[in-house]
Amino acid sequence: MTFKVKDFGTKDYIEIYNLMRNFTLSRNSSTKDEIWLVEHPSVYTLGFSKKTEHIIDVGDIPIVSTDRGGQVTYHGPGQLVIYLLIDLSRRPYKIKKLVSLIETSVIQYLKDSGMNAERKQGAPGVYIKDCKIASLGLRVKKNCTYHGLSLNVDMDLTPFDGINACGMKGISPTQLIDFKKNITFDKVKAEGRTNLLEEEGLEILGAYGFPLPKNILAKTEDEAVEAANKIGYSVVMKIASPQIVHKSDAGGVKVNLTNDDEVRNAFKEIVENAKKYDSDAEIKGVLIVEMVKGGKEMIIGSKLEPGFGPVIMLGMGGIYVEILKDVTFRLAPLTDQESNDMIMSIKTKKLLDGVRGEKPSDVEKLSECIQRLSQLVTDFSEIKELDMNPVLVMEKNNGCKILDVRIGI
Repeated sequence: MTFKVKDFGTKDYIEIYNLMRNFTLSRNSSTKDEIWLVEHPSVYTLGFSKKTEHIIDVGDIPIVSTDRGGQVTYHGPGQLVIYLLIDLSRRPYKIKKLVSLIETSVIQYLKDSGMNAERKQGAPGVYIKDCKIASLGLRVKKNCTYHGLSLNVDMDLTPFDGINACGMKGISPTQLIDFKKNITFDKVKAEGRTNLLEEEGLEILGAYGFPLPKNILAKTEDEAVEAANKIGYSVVMKIASPQIVHKSDAGGVKVNLTNDDEVRNAFKEIVENAKKYDSDAEIKGVLIVEMVKGGKEMIIGSKLEPGFGPVIMLGMGGIYVEILKDVTFRLAPLTDQESNDMIMSIKTKKLLDGVRGEKPSDVEKLSECIQRLSQLVTDFSEIKELDMNPVLVMEKNNGCKILDVRIGI
């Protein structure tokens, strides 16, 4: 028995609610079961029992009454909602068994991702360390299910404070990204490494909202070609190896690749160069990265100084960083004003303002990146050194892109 899977992207809750009700009421014995994937704008939904005593303070977020089981819950950006439109008459189980299978599937997925998830007696859903990461609520009509599951991925959890989620007091929410960040550091330590791979570093930066180019790790030539087509040409290719920190020195970087043949040849050459550079190096694959052009090259970094904590650094980036030494330093955590002051204090600021008819650069987004780094290294004392170089600062209102990152722990 197969499912038809539909990805709706971001859709208003009421629109999807009406669609799945109509789908369920109009389906017949030949209608294929479907799974719908969707992300909702901020909304509270109330189960059919409509117990309002679990609503504490929802502010201006709308509340929608529904016909699903359970009590009040919250949906918002960064949460994956999975609606299960299943004809139970085709299955060798009833609704209770389906709920159990859903919970088991989520627990297994989280376990495969390195997280110890579990059920709680008398409390539907999935939990990690007594915090709820996934909620369930179903309705059955004509022996067919609708509604489904929500998984907290990377979201603002604050709106959960306004309710007793699912009618349960004292249950705190959690989300996937918080555990993924810790898992990355734990994995690196377990492998006896002191540096994160670039793709691991990019994952950490992505969790903190840094502006990154599209990137995919490829382990074979075919995967590299597939990744390049998915990202879109032109692309950059970089060796992924814990032992090779300076990729360019090892011949492990190729830029501006524009077609499948170039990607195949580059993959072979990069791997061969890496093996010649260090015959004992472990080759994890080749990172395929979106080619980004334009902008002013800057460097943003941090170093953990004994007795002081993390020190944030900003300067002119690219290959000239060690020659020009146009850098400035501040202790983390930084305020908005301190981030702006760092930009104002470097000589490169004149270039960012625009010279000889050039348009000014997006210093507002550059300041935002400095603040995000300050928050990251404040949150994780494991980070001893972090360099983002180059950070391309585009024209005003066009943001920044971080092209390379090195993280030492």
